[in-house]
Amino acid sequence: MHRSKGESPPSGGSTGFSRWGFDLAWCLILLGLGWWLRGTAASAFVTWDEPAWVYRSAAFLTALRRGDWALTLQTGHPGVLTMWSGALSLAWHEKVTGLVTPAQLEAIAGMPWHPHDVSLLRQLDALLPLAKGGAILLQNVLLVGLYLLMRRVMGRSVACAASAFLLSDPFYLALARVLHLDALTSALMLASFLAALIYLREGKRHTFLLAGFLMGLALLSKTYALLVAPCLGGVWLARLRARRDRSSPSARWPISAWLGDGLLALLVAAGTYAALWPAVWASPLEALRAVFGLSLQYASEDPAATTAFFHGHVVEHLGPTFYAVAVWFRSTPLVLLGAVLAAVSIALPNHLAPPRHERATIGALLGYAVLYLALIGLGLKKFDRYALPALLAIDVAAALGWCWVAREICAPFRRRALGASGTVFAAWAIQGVLLLGPLYPAHYLAYYNPLAGGLPQAIQTLPVGWGEGIEKAAQVLASRPDASSTTVATWAVAGLAATYPGLIVPLTAEALPQADLVLLYIADTQALSPEAQHFWGRKEPLWVGTVGG
Repeated sequence: MHRSKGESPPSGGSTGFSRWGFDLAWCLILLGLGWWLRGTAASAFVTWDEPAWVYRSAAFLTALRRGDWALTLQTGHPGVLTMWSGALSLAWHEKVTGLVTPAQLEAIAGMPWHPHDVSLLRQLDALLPLAKGGAILLQNVLLVGLYLLMRRVMGRSVACAASAFLLSDPFYLALARVLHLDALTSALMLASFLAALIYLREGKRHTFLLAGFLMGLALLSKTYALLVAPCLGGVWLARLRARRDRSSPSARWPISAWLGDGLLALLVAAGTYAALWPAVWASPLEALRAVFGLSLQYASEDPAATTAFFHGHVVEHLGPTFYAVAVWFRSTPLVLLGAVLAAVSIALPNHLAPPRHERATIGALLGYAVLYLALIGLGLKKFDRYALPALLAIDVAAALGWCWVAREICAPFRRRALGASGTVFAAWAIQGVLLLGPLYPAHYLAYYNPLAGGLPQAIQTLPVGWGEGIEKAAQVLASRPDASSTTVATWAVAGLAATYPGLIVPLTAEALPQADLVLLYIADTQALSPEAQHFWGRKEPLWVGTVGG
């Protein structure tokens, strides 16, 4: 295997390190930085959906212990990997730290779920820091896995830059700290696609089987991972064409081997899905009916859970441009400019463009992002976090673009590769400090692209807020002398329940007469329900809290 034009040395220009030594060192750096950024103050506030995933994790663990496989079907998302990570974390704390008891888990699993049951939410909020450790660890291991895959696709130096971009992506960082689905699903989808690109380049069957395995894991997390399948299929077809182009006309192309690659990858994906979800063992039809039923509902209906606020107005549907706007707001200046450079590089003449395999990788990544956004945009239920799979692919493409530009800038210098790597990492570090520093340690969800106008403009454009900052309101309310006897009406029940000792009721017309105080969150001011309209802009607030300026 020869080195392509512009490709940096395998060690990324390091001295004194062997190849495996450099990889080991960089993987440890990724693990350390990942744990620091994702684990520090990870439970500073509660997002609206996290108590539900603690509840499902406890019920999942209880079902496993009883051997009641059918009850491992808790939701049609299906969220199996999130429940596995939550269940194993709770079990570890039960056996090792003693912070969780079997009776506690049995009691929670025996209670009916309701998103506004304050008594249940208080128990779940108390378990949340214990339940999410496994998910954060899994996210960090996945980041290392992505680096190792990218190293095979694009070389060490570019893979280092790409993994650094992924590590510090504010939106990915924010979602990777949450006991939820999207960060895990997005990383597994990208890993599956990268494994397929290795298959395209090297033609080794086991790499395509790895792509199938990773796709199966992604589907266990969230069903929209199925949208990576067309991209894997495209790579599979491209492999057939590439193999035929390289074969002499007289050589017989073993098309049966190529067909076998695709069939086995499908079987591996299906086998992974079935092996890790006990509900499929007990009642496969019911499990699949729940999964596809929920997917169809999300695609054909616009549930009330989606705040239909867009460009300053409450709208009936968010529309086809929503995800393009979400990418604009949720990406970073360095990534967006790098993605533009990467896209431009594809069209340049050979003597100016990056190496051929880098151009092919850029095209594949950007194509994956565009196709995914087009397909996910067909569904009526829309959240900005559903754009994360595309954002991660754009991060990697941007790293390729910046590394190409840096190599060209540093071409006259003797240590070209080292200079190029240093330039990219310096820009990455400066941006990381400027963008993440003000939000450290916990409020990365409040990040919005400064080129788009940042958080102030996002508030006028997109649905914002998923619990960040609600802990400040909880502290203020809990500090009142009459807190234990004061009733608060709010939709932020999940975030308030952990620390507020008084009664909490949902912000409905029926419950409002019971309330002494009303707590409005930013999303309430955007959606402006009749109950919120009664207070917002009409009554002077007792207290106003802000996050991220």
